[in-house]
Amino acid sequence: HYCLHYVSEGPSRRRLAITQGELRHLVQTERDAGRSALSLAEASTGDSLNDTTRYSVSFDDAHRSVLEHAAPVLQELGVAATLFVPTAYVGTSPEFLTWDELRALRDLGWTLGSHSVSHVRFGQRIYDEDESSHAQRLREECERSRDAMHRALGTAPLTFAYPYGEVTPLARAAVEGAGYATAFSVATTL
Repeated sequence: HYCLHYVSEGPSRRRLAITQGELRHLVQTERDAGRSALSLAEASTGDSLNDTTRYSVSFDDAHRSVLEHAAPVLQELGVAATLFVPTAYVGTSPEFLTWDELRALRDLGWTLGSHSVSHVRFGQRIYDEDESSHAQRLREECERSRDAMHRALGTAPLTFAYPYGEVTPLARAAVEGAGYATAFSVATTL
């Protein structure tokens, strides 16, 4: 699985960015190796979980570059990706996609998942937060994000990506309690 963030037309100084050419090369490398794309949700179920003949592509953060630079390349190559959305970011600046733009990606066959409301650290307590308050904050991040996406897009997301890859027992409980079917992390081990 490829977890990406930003895509640019050419070289970028942005951390976590790849170019359109690098994205095209990534997909072509997979094809040359005989692998085919499938959605991240499909990749995490049943026999697909360990299927080395398939790959998936996802993006975190709902950055505008996903629509402008990644979507055209992936559409041309017949690859539908997954985009994890921190709902508080939607439409807040020219850097982030709007709900209409997210609907456009969905209509291209992309899966839209949640990335919490505000992309907070799930593995850290804030200020004088006790465990109960921390658990409540995480539940609210998961539930409110799912509700916002349901209201704006007409469908509640089934997938969730842990911000910063932080998977803790409290984070898992919050995601499960909010009704997500699958959750993902950039961490190499969980």
